[in-house]
Amino acid sequence: MAKPTAKAPRPDAPAEPSRVLLVDDQPEVRRVVRRNLVRAGHVVVEAWNGRVAVELAREMPFDLVISDLRMPDMSGVQLLEALHERDPFLPVILTSGSPDPLTTH
Repeated sequence: MAKPTAKAPRPDAPAEPSRVLLVDDQPEVRRVVRRNLVRAGHVVVEAWNGRVAVELAREMPFDLVISDLRMPDMSGVQLLEALHERDPFLPVILTSGSPDPLTTH
């Protein structure tokens, strides 16, 4: 019987870490979320507002964006729209600590 020439990846082999863009105007929120994402094995890049996030997304690819819905300069929805102009398939998770997340600035 012939041996296969290519090895299948081991199921327990670590996958390449996902690069996550974390966007929130509150440093303490970014710190907590970042800590958990890093513990889960992700590479995290932080932005403190939507405009910085858009610039970072132009400079490097991301596997996922996690953004606050309510930020002073650009809402999470506006950020999502700007990011999807460049990459319509980029996953974006919008979060909010507001009691009414459907209301943006």
